Amino acid sequence: MKKIIVAAALIATLGVVGQANAVCIELVGFCDQIEVNLGVNMGTGIQLYGDWDFTCAGAPLAQMTGLYAGGHAVIGTWWEASGPFAWQFDFNVGTMTFDMYQILPGGAPVVWIGAAPFAFVPGPCPFAAPGAPIAYVN
Repeated sequence: MKKIIVAAALIATLGVVGQANAVCIELVGFCDQIEVNLGVNMGTGIQLYGDWDFTCAGAPLAQMTGLYAGGHAVIGTWWEASGPFAWQFDFNVGTMTFDMYQILPGGAPVVWIGAAPFAFVPGPCPFAAPGAPIAYVN
């Protein structure tokens, strides 16, 4: 039942995003924040796009795009935004945990962080560095 309530809350929050608002995803225990906006329904899921403050510098630095379907929001960086590799996040709404993957050119995704907690807050991210560790340096 808890999974259904959490999923409904995220979907309701994402519904607000469709009205030109954002959702801030906070990686618990890290200073990284990802601001996600809702795009169009692609038939297989809802398009997501946003920005990731991956250095915790207090500014959105990497553009991201992804898809929300089946209780998962999968969103990743573009190659040129994050250096010689890309990052992908799989946010499991049912467990409120995320997996973070590093993807090298021509390689398979490598788990960088597994089953770590996340939280989401309606509205844009403050993009203020709170002093916690940075996820991609982990």
